Amino acid sequence: MRKVIAFIFLMGIIFLGSVIYLSYREKTDVEQSEKELIFEAAREYVEAKSADYYKLKTSVLEFDLKLIEYTDDWTLVEVIPKDKAVDRTKVILEKVAGGWKARAMGTTLSEWSKKAPALFD
Repeated sequence: MRKVIAFIFLMGIIFLGSVIYLSYREKTDVEQSEKELIFEAAREYVEAKSADYYKLKTSVLEFDLKLIEYTDDWTLVEVIPKDKAVDRTKVILEKVAGGWKARAMGTTLSEWSKKAPALFD
């Protein structure tokens, strides 16, 4: 009988731990497939903007991406250039028709705090 009670108690602790984790997980927790869509849209936007900036047909900027904030409708991604002489920047993306569309890029995006307040809390 003690083993049954101990087992039920252990299962209750595991269940409670799972519930707590799911309710308090980070805003950046997102399924890998969704993260890939976000990064694909951000990468295309940054490459297009950097190619325009350098007046080239393709981008010469090499960079990594980091998901900073995520909501169901908006996300904020940091662009981390591999060239340390180039400043980091951020890209704000909106979920549109099941996909992600980049809306702006810059080092400060304060003008977007009214449109996507959850990203700037």
